[in-house]
Amino acid sequence: MKKTLPITLATRPLPARGRGTSEARSFLTTLAATGCLLASSLAAQAQFPINEAFTDAATPNFSLGGNAELTGTTGAPGYLRLTSATNNQAGYAVLNGTFPSSKGFSISFEFFSYGGTSPGADGLSVFMVDADGTDPTQNEFSIGSYGGSLGYAQIDTYTALTGVSKGYLGIGLDEFGNYSQDNEGRVGGVGFKPQAVALRGSAADAYKYLTGTSLPFSLDVATARAQSGSPDYRKAYLYVLPVNGGYTITIRLQHGRTVTTTTDMYTVTAPPANLRVGFAGSTGDKTNIHEIRSLAILDNPYAVDDVTQTPYNKPVKLNVIANDHGIGAELKPESVDLDPAPGIQQTYTVPGQGTFEVNSLGEVTFTPIGTFAGEVAIPYFISDLVDKESNPAILTINVTGADVASAISGPVSAKPSTLVSYIISTSNNGTETADNVSPTLQLPAGTDLPASASYFYDIATGLVTFTAVSLPVGSKVDNYLDFVTSADTNTSITLTSSYSYLTSTIIPDQEASNNAATLALTIAEPLPVTLTRFDVAAEPQGALVTWHTATEQHNDHFTVERSLTGAAFQVVGTVRSQGNGLSAHDYSFTDNGAGQLGATTLYYRLRQVDVDGTTTFSPVRNVRFAAPKATATLYPNPSQGRTLLDLSSLAAGPYLVQVLDLTGRVLRTQQAAAELASLDLAGLPQGAYLVLVQGAGTRQALPLLRN
Repeated sequence: MKKTLPITLATRPLPARGRGTSEARSFLTTLAATGCLLASSLAAQAQFPINEAFTDAATPNFSLGGNAELTGTTGAPGYLRLTSATNNQAGYAVLNGTFPSSKGFSISFEFFSYGGTSPGADGLSVFMVDADGTDPTQNEFSIGSYGGSLGYAQIDTYTALTGVSKGYLGIGLDEFGNYSQDNEGRVGGVGFKPQAVALRGSAADAYKYLTGTSLPFSLDVATARAQSGSPDYRKAYLYVLPVNGGYTITIRLQHGRTVTTTTDMYTVTAPPANLRVGFAGSTGDKTNIHEIRSLAILDNPYAVDDVTQTPYNKPVKLNVIANDHGIGAELKPESVDLDPAPGIQQTYTVPGQGTFEVNSLGEVTFTPIGTFAGEVAIPYFISDLVDKESNPAILTINVTGADVASAISGPVSAKPSTLVSYIISTSNNGTETADNVSPTLQLPAGTDLPASASYFYDIATGLVTFTAVSLPVGSKVDNYLDFVTSADTNTSITLTSSYSYLTSTIIPDQEASNNAATLALTIAEPLPVTLTRFDVAAEPQGALVTWHTATEQHNDHFTVERSLTGAAFQVVGTVRSQGNGLSAHDYSFTDNGAGQLGATTLYYRLRQVDVDGTTTFSPVRNVRFAAPKATATLYPNPSQGRTLLDLSSLAAGPYLVQVLDLTGRVLRTQQAAAELASLDLAGLPQGAYLVLVQGAGTRQALPLLRN
């Protein structure tokens, strides 16, 4: 936001525009002193972990200034509010104590931006400053400039104002977009960038712009104080790690149930020996409420996700700790735990997929079963030498295999007793060769076929089996089949192309949905309309129906009909004829919203209506939409002590349900079926937890907040 002044406090207004820099700086010093909420402070050197919920009416650990306030009361937990939805507000909170940086650390906190204008503004920042000479209890700390500088960097829109005292790193959660701009006195930038995370450097480097990322989601949301489980829930995770003599910054933002890495191992200069952390928020011409909760500063190990690949039926070994980091102490390789259950689990089997096993060096071997191809993933944890446990990291194994796809092409309508020709295509879209593949075509039993050396035909079943082939990766083989249609009129037959293996050695297939293809052939006398093509495709906006006519005689219009079952059809649209005669015509119709009807497969046909009212139907086409993923849900969430776990959308079978804290410790364990179950949280303190559901090939982690 360009307009950032004046900012009104209860005790004293900001200097008027045009007053000198010295007076402005004097005011900021006064602001830091008079705005502090002082109580008993932390020790000069705080010990990890540092936790501050910001839920009480006061905090002895932080000094507050500007418009910042704690909203908690004796009977109702609150939040650290940095700004209200009021123009030209600013507020901050800075840690009274300090923490060491030499071995690295992690910071996490929930943030809430809501209730303002559209677009909202400006944003909030989390910053780190050199602990030496910035003690807020001794009036040594001064906040940075507001507006687009988000309380960290400098600004000179009206009067030149400095950045935060002895700043080391300022991370802007920028709703409006000015934090990334090189204007208003800020140094460096890439221009206006709303809904972004951006980093600015130290005071010694003029708070210079370092890097930034535009987000695929909004920082400010419609929901007031959205809690864990809501799509509008937001949480930040920051990791500062010593790597190869330097330091790296990794930032992850949780939005709903998804965590996005916005900054990945960005290299920065080494931090001061001791740091303070602080938060700031600001508004201008546009507004938002900005709040913080559940701050944690830790020196636990940091585990990084791992991904590797192996061919089917072949084990693969991966050192999962090679990219992990010990912060407070060195990593203990023998502590790798493949299961959140109590104790260190050195093996873990995923039914139908394979087994993980870890040795004392932190090397994990995955052995897939011989019939599996696809992706398998599990979380793992690692501890350091003082037994502090890491965050859960995900180990993903891609087991490659063949992907044999079948297709059939040829006429969809023909006269009785007419020769028709079809091409049966079989291809390998996978990453492994498929040997001894026999393409097949299923016809109605009793269909009369001529003898051929290229296939074997069982007239009793109607199954045509073509000569077996080897399909290298990316290859395709075409087989051809001719036969004479039945003498019966107004009938329809279905042709299904597929494949089988000549021997018992079956190559696992990564994608089963393309293993077979069908084509419906309608046998009838010539129609008033010659339909040469009729297709249906899934599109983002719905189902796209297209067709092509070669000739039209006495045609009035087409109606497009849809069915959820393939039996009962209803009209969804009408398309007028483009003209009668021997000219070809192309038609299209979009069935908007078809993908939201709850059915994964929809069926379509055309009704051709003559000028005299007689009608003729086209063959039926089907289209597939992605099925909604079965998922477990928790409600109420947040919970006051008991919540319901709904597993009714999952596959039948027993499930292991575990409640974990954010360090991965298992606090509760119970068994559940695929139904509504009660989850007992009695005795658990307020805070955030993870509910892990495992069973029937499912592994889901659900966030839970205990109030």
